Amino acid sequence: MQELLIADSCLAPAKACWNHLRLDRALPLAAQLDALDEDLLLAEFPNGVCLDIGWYGGPNPEGEFGIVLVKSKTDWEPFLEKRCR
Repeated sequence: MQELLIADSCLAPAKACWNHLRLDRALPLAAQLDALDEDLLLAEFPNGVCLDIGWYGGPNPEGEFGIVLVKSKTDWEPFLEKRCR
């Protein structure tokens, strides 16, 4: 059963703009690639900084998650970016 991996309440003091990061922990990630895309989670902190999480690689199991912090929704210049598998 798919569940949110990061509950909105865990993001405080940030507010989720969208949260589509749902996976079934009982299934391997490779079996759920259709549920992943670049727009998985966007949270905005009170100071305007945004946390963006996305999947980069489409249906490719060799893809990776990207985690980015940007100055604001209107200034999408990353100041921290990490990738992980």
